Amino acid sequence: MRYEETAEFAADADDGSDRFSGFHLTGGAELRLGRWAALTGDIISTSVADAIGTGGVAEVFEEDDLGGTSVRIRLILGR
Repeated sequence: MRYEETAEFAADADDGSDRFSGFHLTGGAELRLGRWAALTGDIISTSVADAIGTGGVAEVFEEDDLGGTSVRIRLILGR
């Protein structure tokens, strides 16, 4: 992941950029409900540890990971 922060009103020393490594896991399933319908579900988890947390709100809330988890459920109609 590439992180970059710039602002027109900030001094050059306030701007920053960096690159971080992490992982991305995805899994899912599909359940056929009939000839024309299916229900699917996916879960996606991403982690980029130690990417933030050296000041500001991230430090206050003890956050250091730019990742997260999301769940998606879909109803598919058609062939």
